[in-house]
Amino acid sequence: MKPLAAGRPSPTERVCTALGDGWLRWLPSGALQLLGAIATAEEAGIEGDLDEVDDGPVAWVIEGRGGIEHRDGREPEELAAEGADPGDVELARRGDAIAARLGMPPLRSVGDDARFLIRCGLVERVDDRGTICWRVAWPVPLPEERLPLTPTERAHEDTIRWSHLHHQATVAVVDWLADHDHSEVVTTLADVAAACTLDVESVRQALIDCADFDWEASIDLTRAEPGEPITLVWAPVESIELDAYNAGSGRLRTATLAGLADRVGADVTEVRRALQRLISTGRMDVSPDPHSATDDQALRLVYRPDGPGGGDTASEKSAPTGN
Repeated sequence: MKPLAAGRPSPTERVCTALGDGWLRWLPSGALQLLGAIATAEEAGIEGDLDEVDDGPVAWVIEGRGGIEHRDGREPEELAAEGADPGDVELARRGDAIAARLGMPPLRSVGDDARFLIRCGLVERVDDRGTICWRVAWPVPLPEERLPLTPTERAHEDTIRWSHLHHQATVAVVDWLADHDHSEVVTTLADVAAACTLDVESVRQALIDCADFDWEASIDLTRAEPGEPITLVWAPVESIELDAYNAGSGRLRTATLAGLADRVGADVTEVRRALQRLISTGRMDVSPDPHSATDDQALRLVYRPDGPGGGDTASEKSAPTGN
């Protein structure tokens, strides 16, 4: 059993960082499962190459898929013909497209997934004085540093990362708005910044996020001056209770907006806005962004019932399960 190296985050914390930095939007399901298994094995001090270990999370993944090079995966077209969930079909197609961009064959085996993770710089196969160890890499690269993304995809990654940087500001502004009993607030960016002890640009982004679901602004927030009056109008939608669907809290699930709407008995617009509310309050991570996702596009959801800082979010994010 090998002790963890000092001076670096734990394996689950490294996986959490990777997923939070955008890899949740790009890792095919098999690779995501293997990444979680490698992190758990490293945490437990399990040594050995992938085809050498006979117990533990990596061995269970390999055994469950029929062997390290057994090609158990099916073509997306086969899944569609068999009536599989549209979300599963979309994820399979996305995984094949990502692998193709890297000049790799479709990911159909554990070995394929392992080589993909190494290519992405997310794991390392280390020869430590004759003993092979698999480790979650640190520091973790950003997706755009390893994947040949299009300009549109890079811009989307930048937008999401910018929003995440201002997440705590959004929570503070949401709390400030919740203190107002009336349905209309007249204020300025500077006044909100002072009230929430934030800088003006963080408040600007926070109000833009708020405008995406429950509050409508009277002017273009991207161009508003710090002292320019802004009227914020409360435009509530009926709360959609997605908690029942996510009863297995902390578990990764795949779903579509249309599928969720059917499950909770709401229309897609209501579900889209409910997801945005859960994201803004830190109770759920969703990729891709439900604001721009199509009705039948596969979404990955990680439910975080305790919000920011609550629960073991690192282990939640590194324990993919599928539907």
